[in-house]
Amino acid sequence: MRALFPVVIKAASTLKIDQDLVKELQAAIPSLPLLPERNPDQSALLKEGDSHDHSIIAIPTLLMP
Repeated sequence: MRALFPVVIKAASTLKIDQDLVKELQAAIPSLPLLPERNPDQSALLKEGDSHDHSIIAIPTLLMP
């Protein structure tokens, strides 16, 4: 949702439609959980704020032993 909501907001704003939906999505974004990230060379998740250009979204099933 963190990736989808901004795209929907941009599309609706560009087309000048669904302004009620835009307001709802804008209000919901801050409450969405962050996507888990990890370094490609490590299995441990990064702490919030430790991401960098090479970090990737972690797939939870790959983190399990």
